[in-house]
Amino acid sequence: MTQGQVESILALPIKSVDIVDVQDLVAHLQPAVPTTREFNKQTKRWETLEKPYDPDYLKRQTEYTRALARAWVFMAVDLDVQDAEGRVVWSADNSVRHLSDTEAAYKAMGMTDSQLTDILAAVRKLTTLAEEQLDRD
Repeated sequence: MTQGQVESILALPIKSVDIVDVQDLVAHLQPAVPTTREFNKQTKRWETLEKPYDPDYLKRQTEYTRALARAWVFMAVDLDVQDAEGRVVWSADNSVRHLSDTEAAYKAMGMTDSQLTDILAAVRKLTTLAEEQLDRD
């Protein structure tokens, strides 16, 4: 992190997190693939076709993917995160989880998307190592 002209290192405690838990947390944000009904002249039947390249769907899917990545970081950071008023918006034990408030708190702290990406990479590595250790035990 840069403060003024001085580069400083921030140690951030993280823990491994099962991606299934993260997916469960943001499942309500995942958009459904849009569909359309078309009559198939060859089979003489109506068919439901998915439209995975619909621009609105792709935009919502991108937003979901970002929310998933951020939630994974928030669940892995082993600290309570507070907003400007001092309220815990995400707890270290993940019992308090307010995604949008936590995003705002991180932004207010000066955390960038690039830094969140770096944290996510470390979390993925840690989670992989933890899973490998469980497989060996």
